[in-house]
Amino acid sequence: MKGKTKNPLTKRISRELIGDWRKYLVVSLFLILTIGFVSGMYVANESMLSALNSDAEKYKLESGHFELDEKANPELLDAIASGEKADVKDYYLKTAKNELDAAFSDAHDEKAYDEAWSRILAEIDEKYADAEEKYELNDAEFRPVPVMLYENFYRDEEEDNNNDGVTDGSVRVYVKTDDVNLACLMDGRFPEKEDEIAIDRMHADNVGLKVGDTITVGKREWKVVGLIAYVNYSTLHEKSTDMMFDALKFNVAMTTKEGFDSLKKPIHYVYAWQYKNSPKDEKEEKKLADDFLKALLTQTVTAENELADYIALEYKAYRVIAVGVPVAVFEVLSRAAVDDKVALGVLVEAADDVEHCGFSAAGRTQD
Repeated sequence: MKGKTKNPLTKRISRELIGDWRKYLVVSLFLILTIGFVSGMYVANESMLSALNSDAEKYKLESGHFELDEKANPELLDAIASGEKADVKDYYLKTAKNELDAAFSDAHDEKAYDEAWSRILAEIDEKYADAEEKYELNDAEFRPVPVMLYENFYRDEEEDNNNDGVTDGSVRVYVKTDDVNLACLMDGRFPEKEDEIAIDRMHADNVGLKVGDTITVGKREWKVVGLIAYVNYSTLHEKSTDMMFDALKFNVAMTTKEGFDSLKKPIHYVYAWQYKNSPKDEKEEKKLADDFLKALLTQTVTAENELADYIALEYKAYRVIAVGVPVAVFEVLSRAAVDDKVALGVLVEAADDVEHCGFSAAGRTQD
C-alpha cells in the first residue's frame, strides 16, 4: 500500500515563515494595533454618545427651527404649536372672493362677475392641485404634531475683534435665554449688563480674545465676560451651505435683552420647537418632521407670514443632521385687470431648497 502523498506547500510555508519572520512580525503587529485602535474607538464612542445625549437634554437642544419674514402674532404661534393644518384652499377662495367683490363694488354686470369667478376657481384649482401633489398637503396619514415653540431670534452684526476700526468678520448675536438651545459656560460668566457679551470659545481662541478683553460689535464696544459653547453650534458655520467652518471670521455670541435691543441690524425671526411627544426612533422622527412641515406651511400661508427657512434636526447619538425640506411660499396676486374690471386671485407656489448641515460631536451647529 502506497503512503499518502504529502503536500509540498507544508515545508515551503514553514521555510517562508522562518526565513521572513521579521516581515510577518511587522504585519502581525500592524494588525494587532489596528484591531486594538478600532476596538478602542468603539468603546470610547459609546461613552461619547452617552455624554452627548445627556448634553442635548441638559442644554435643551431644539428638535428643529424655522424662520419667518415677520414676527409671529400669538394667534399664529398657537396655531403652529397645535400642529394642525389650516385649510389653504378655503383661505384663497375667500381671499379671491373678497378681492372680486371689491372690484365689482360699483358695477352690476352679473355675467362679467360670474365669468371672472369661474376663471378664479379654475386657476386656484389648478395651482392648488400642483402644490397639493408636490407637498402632499392632503396626506391621508397626516397626524397633528403638537410642539412647544420658543423665540430664538438673532442679529448678524459686524465684528472688530481688535478694535482697530476695521471689520474682521461677523458675529451672530442671541439673547440670553433659559428656554432652548442653551450655552455651556466654558470660562467667566454670562452677561448681566447692557455692555457685556459672551462669545464662542473656539472663536476666542483663534483670534486671541479672553475674558476681560473688549470687542467691537455693531459699532460699539463690549466687555467680554464669558466664553461659551452653544449646544446647537458644533462648528462655526455661518450658513448651512458653507462647506467648511470659519472660526476666525464668524462668531456666535450672547448678550442681555437690553444689549440685543441696542443693536441695529435686522432681526431674524427664528422659532425653535421641541416635540411634546418625543419620537421613539428615527422613522417616527422623520414622520413627525414631515407632518409638522405640512402644518407649518399651511398655518403661515393663511396668516400671510412667509416661511423663510425650515430645519428639522434628526438627533441620533453623536450627530444631529439638520434636514432642509423644500419650503413652499404661497401668495395671492390680486387685482389683475380683466376687461378693466375684474380682479383675479392666483395661487402661486415656489420652493426654496434648504441645504443640509451637520451637528457633530463637538455639539454646536445651526444654520
